[in-house]
Amino acid sequence: MSVLCRHPSARVALVWALLLSSSAFAVPEVQVVPCEKAYVGRTCQVVYEVTWAGEPDEYAILAAEIEAFDWGTARVSEVSATVRGGENVVRQVVELTPTAPGIHDMPQVTIPFVDKQAITQQAAPEPGPEAAKAEPPALPTLQAETFRLRVVPSNPLYWVMGGFGGLLALGVLLVVWRLLRRSKGAAEPAQEPVPTGDLQNAQRFLHEAKRHQVDGDFYRFYLALAGAAEAVNPEDADTASKLKTRAQDVGYGGVNVEKHEADSDYRTVERALRKRVEESDS
Repeated sequence: MSVLCRHPSARVALVWALLLSSSAFAVPEVQVVPCEKAYVGRTCQVVYEVTWAGEPDEYAILAAEIEAFDWGTARVSEVSATVRGGENVVRQVVELTPTAPGIHDMPQVTIPFVDKQAITQQAAPEPGPEAAKAEPPALPTLQAETFRLRVVPSNPLYWVMGGFGGLLALGVLLVVWRLLRRSKGAAEPAQEPVPTGDLQNAQRFLHEAKRHQVDGDFYRFYLALAGAAEAVNPEDADTASKLKTRAQDVGYGGVNVEKHEADSDYRTVERALRKRVEESDS
C-alpha cells in the first residue's frame, strides 16, 4: 500500500475516492437565522446551521464560502458541532459588518461538504497516466437561502432627526384631530334644540352630573345637579338648596346613595330642563 501511494496516479485515484459522492444518499440541510436589523459600522451575527440525521461522522462540513458584496464585510467567526434533538448540527456564525445604510440582499453563502459514506462505496479509478492528469471532482455544496437586511445609520444625529420627524408628524395628527373634533362638535347642535344662556349651562352641568354618577362620585354628582337646577330656574332656590344639602350629607356625613335615588333626582332636573328648552323654542 505504501508503494501504491508513492505513485502519482495512485495519489490522484485516492483524491477521486475521497471526493466522489453519490446522489443515492441524502444530503444534509442548511437553515439560516438572520439578524433582522443592522447598523452601519456595527457587527451583527448571521447563523448557518447544517443538520442531518444519522452518524455524526457521516458528513464532513467545511467552512462557509461567502459571495463578494460591496456594502460591507463578512467572515466566519465561529464553528461548532453538537447533537440536538437526535440530529447532528454544525453551526457556523458569520459576522457581518455593514458599511452603507439601506435595504440590502444578503450575499450568497455556499457550504461545501464531504459525504464519507459515499466515499467508502466509490471505487477508485485504476492508476495510470490518464488518472494522473484528471482533476478531482468538485465537492457537493449546500446553498443557503438569502434574505434582505435593513441597515440603518449609527450616527446619533440620524436618530435625533428621526425623532423630530416623528414628533412633527404627531403634532400634525393632533391638529387634524382637534379640527375634526371641533367641526363635529359644531355640527352636533343642529341635531337637537340647544338652550342658550343659563339653559346651556344647565345642560353642561347635567352632563357633568351623569359622568360623576357613572364614576360613583355622588358628592360631585349632587353638586353638578344643584348647578343644573339653579341654571334651569334661578327662582327655584329650594330644589338647588336640597341638592346641595344632599351633596354635603354624602361628602361629609357618610350618607350612602342608592342608585334609584340618584336616578330620580337626575330625572327631576332633566325634565325641568327639557321643559324650559321646549318653552324657549316655542
